[in-house]
Amino acid sequence: MTIISHNFADFDLGKILLEPVFYRDRPTCTYELREDNFPSDEDIIDFLRYYLVSRKKGIIDQAHADSVARDLALLEELEVKLFPKKEDHDVAIMKLRKQVLTGVVVSSYTLAMALVAITSRDPIKEYMKNMDYFQWARDAHQLYKKFKLMLEKSAE
Repeated sequence: MTIISHNFADFDLGKILLEPVFYRDRPTCTYELREDNFPSDEDIIDFLRYYLVSRKKGIIDQAHADSVARDLALLEELEVKLFPKKEDHDVAIMKLRKQVLTGVVVSSYTLAMALVAITSRDPIKEYMKNMDYFQWARDAHQLYKKFKLMLEKSAE
């Protein structure tokens, strides 16, 4: 588990959830879509619990972050301190679940990368021209639609 960055929560969440789905072969910058790697709703909620505590508590030490991620009792203790009312905790988790949707879109910055790749004369970025960023954006949009439908069904 890595320490959460200083990005907006939406970006963090979208990026973290998309990383295992878009497997990239670095030498050619091509990718393989591994949709089965998209986390289950249960895994997302587990991660959001950890994420929420780490953002609210300002965990900056890797050892502390790892201990919270591995120790369910410690995570629950921190949750109770941060959210004495269970309803408040549930609302915070639901709000973060909704932010995943915008995060998937925001973290799919592939169209901007496509423009850089197309216009770049830099040999270091030459490998980027092998990537189909437009297809990547379409695939990310499909995952967005599936996750949105999953959220709507769970809200019913």
